[in-house]
Amino acid sequence: MVEAPKIVGTRAQAAAVIHVQIPRAEIQQAMEPAIQLRAPIRRRFAAADNRLICSSRRKAAL
Repeated sequence: MVEAPKIVGTRAQAAAVIHVQIPRAEIQQAMEPAIQLRAPIRRRFAAADNRLICSSRRKAAL
């Protein structure tokens, strides 16, 4: 049986966000440098989670 949902506590985490908008046709060229930046960030901030989150939004049809 599935348990009822519970409210749990989590600790706050700092995050750095760099928001960029890239045309769909150029995404492959843009991702490689973004992935390569992860190693220097990991060396500088050893405790950083160092996730790379990508998302896309389609333009709403008019």
